[in-house]
Amino acid sequence: MQKDLFATVERLPTHRLFFALRPAAAECRAVEAVAASVRGTVPTAHWVRPSRHHLTLHYLGQSAGPRAEQVAQAGEAAGRVQGRAFVLALDRLAALGDRRRPALALAASVVPEPLRAFHAALGRQLLAVGLRSETGGSLLPHLTLAYVDPDPPLVPVAPVLLRPAGFQLVYSVDGQREYTVLGEWPFAA
Repeated sequence: MQKDLFATVERLPTHRLFFALRPAAAECRAVEAVAASVRGTVPTAHWVRPSRHHLTLHYLGQSAGPRAEQVAQAGEAAGRVQGRAFVLALDRLAALGDRRRPALALAASVVPEPLRAFHAALGRQLLAVGLRSETGGSLLPHLTLAYVDPDPPLVPVAPVLLRPAGFQLVYSVDGQREYTVLGEWPFAA
């Protein structure tokens, strides 16, 4: 009986919750142009679908199912923060995460001060409502293009400028093709 219970738990899909910046349609096309320019340098890459491109601000963890209470707390925290508009230049490639299968990411060399201040303020509000960001206080703005073999060539790329209109609370489930946006909050002009 206990063995069957563990087998059921192992088959449950992983649910993830996070705050993110999502590029606008024209910005997605610019990201895809960069991806196309480097495809030949990483032939065994597993490419991320453009509809899933995002920059994670705060990762709120994963679970074996939905977490209505955490979603409500995250929404409360987001409603307490007002970010200012900014321009973010994604101007270099980086290999991040798992050394055996790193993420090939389009990353920012410089973090604009309004983004840095917003990220910190959202982190404080998450703590105030009882949530902890698993990304902690660190901020390395990046957008994952693909998952690649170790030590990918980090060739120069054309910069992509992002002008986020706001931020989103996003929910994902392993095996589902698209993300679900649970909430969206604008930045002040």
